[in-house]
Amino acid sequence: MTHAVRQAVHGGDDAVWVGDVGDLLAVVLADGAGGISGGRVAADLVISRIRELTERGDLPRTPQGLETVLAGLDGEILAHPRAGETTAVLVVVEAGVLVGASVGDSAAWLIEPDALAELTGGQHRKRLGSGRVRPVGFGPVALGGRRLVVASDGLHGFVSPERIRAEACQPDTGEAAGALVESARSSNGAFHDDVTVIVAAAAPAR
Repeated sequence: MTHAVRQAVHGGDDAVWVGDVGDLLAVVLADGAGGISGGRVAADLVISRIRELTERGDLPRTPQGLETVLAGLDGEILAHPRAGETTAVLVVVEAGVLVGASVGDSAAWLIEPDALAELTGGQHRKRLGSGRVRPVGFGPVALGGRRLVVASDGLHGFVSPERIRAEACQPDTGEAAGALVESARSSNGAFHDDVTVIVAAAAPAR
């Protein structure tokens, strides 16, 4: 199975990486905490470590394994001299089956035209780098014909679930990602916060 994946970003403290190799799709989003120094450093460190694990073939394929990865990153970021704190959503899709883990207030959903299922609804709010995280895993669950949407709180903090569902189901994943970011724009044209959105779906068989 291959994947159709698109992302759209507005802002400076969000970091994202998507690895799509054969049957494996890895998505990680980290939203560096504003208001304290080192948020982007922490977010970039998360991206770097997940990318390394994926490229070595060492990224776990279970919720418990991904929880362990995030817990380890908490200690690494806490010990870093310049890193602050960051959220993290980590999702792995292999052979059409999705697992993941998260901390903070970024979010992931599985979306279809008449339903939105929040994967990260049970996560704890403490961020990586606080030394007090409790990563929460989710899955396994089949991706099927649904859209996977991963986003920072600049989206879901200001846009209704109904609007997120409607925009995410646009036929093209790139158009969906762009429309989701634009939906977070205020009436005066500004954004309330950094916004990052990743939209992924199983690509049609050829």
